[in-house]
Amino acid sequence: MNEEQFVVETTGETVGEAKWLAVRELEKLQPGLDKNAVRFEVVSEGERGLLGVGFAPARVIASAPAGAVRVDEEAEEMSGPAGMVHELLQRITDETGVRCRIDVHEDEDALTAQLVGGELGLLIGKHGQTLDAIQYLANAIVYRGEGDRKPIVIDAAGYRERREATLSALAVRSAEEAVRSGEPVELEPMSAIERKLVHVRLQDFPGVETRLDDWLRAVLDTPGLTGLGDLDEARRVLVEDSLRAVECVRRFGGPVVDVGSGGGAPGIPLAHALRELEVVLLESQRRKCEFLERWAPPNARVVCGRAEEQPTDWAGCAVAKALAQPPVAVEWCLPLVRPGGAAILFVGPAADVEAVARVSEKLAGGPPEDLSGLFVVPKLGPTPPGFPRRPGAARKRPLA
Repeated sequence: MNEEQFVVETTGETVGEAKWLAVRELEKLQPGLDKNAVRFEVVSEGERGLLGVGFAPARVIASAPAGAVRVDEEAEEMSGPAGMVHELLQRITDETGVRCRIDVHEDEDALTAQLVGGELGLLIGKHGQTLDAIQYLANAIVYRGEGDRKPIVIDAAGYRERREATLSALAVRSAEEAVRSGEPVELEPMSAIERKLVHVRLQDFPGVETRLDDWLRAVLDTPGLTGLGDLDEARRVLVEDSLRAVECVRRFGGPVVDVGSGGGAPGIPLAHALRELEVVLLESQRRKCEFLERWAPPNARVVCGRAEEQPTDWAGCAVAKALAQPPVAVEWCLPLVRPGGAAILFVGPAADVEAVARVSEKLAGGPPEDLSGLFVVPKLGPTPPGFPRRPGAARKRPLA
């Protein structure tokens, strides 16, 4: 008895493109298709033509046995976060047409996934931006709503190690030039992950300070801005923790408003990491505004005033860190955000997501997305009449 076959015929500008399209069509007929089972017959290699005259597409016929489904024994043995990461990466590589092996390793400190193959440039992207986006998605999806988590690192063909070596060498060369010339040295735009690598590499370099280190010292030396005691702790809480929101902020675009900016976190680290976006540091106390004006990077500006007194529906996203209880913070932030944007709140493990959801609904917002320490509250429509309420009302008479 002949085995049932799925057969498709496709065309493309090249034979390779026609084969790729054929596999995509077969996958629609047989989800989870084992690509190794596909057989191709090249009907015509096509003609390139001249200036569009005489062009003929390449044509192929592809077939695969019904039931030819990929069995991934390694993935079947995985469970929990490791299995979820493997499944996510398998779906991404299948949809992008990238053929590679996925190795997932978990230890006490991190969960690391390594993509191994020959043509991984599509998944890496310029300066690793696509790889960083995949890593952000993996962390957001796998640990969605969970308190206990460990970092998920996604790498491809050892790219991160090579890029780290390149950035380390760049940081040292730039530091040596700064020491030699006595002038500041501007580095190329980098992702938050890369900027952290540079800061770590230079934090003990003799005679060199980064602009963020100068800002941190100023925060520590200025009474009333923070209760943190030393530079390392300040770097962890004010810089590294603030930069957790970079990819989320980039998703919604600018302008970005840091509500109740205080000494500048998270707004100043985000402005350094996202130089293409305008960042507004919104602060009601004049003394703190004067401090912010001294340390705001070129793409940031300071607005002295209360959130309730600002125009509504203009920001791509509003961020708030250590501002107030989350239901109060979201009432201050969400009216500033335009439809399609979001309020991003830095929250602790005991934060009440249901209370934030109730407030959000009254402000034309949607259900919060819990990203393990970040509440992302989408703005679905214009700010309703009656909001924002008069200054002080949100704290005195909270909506939830």
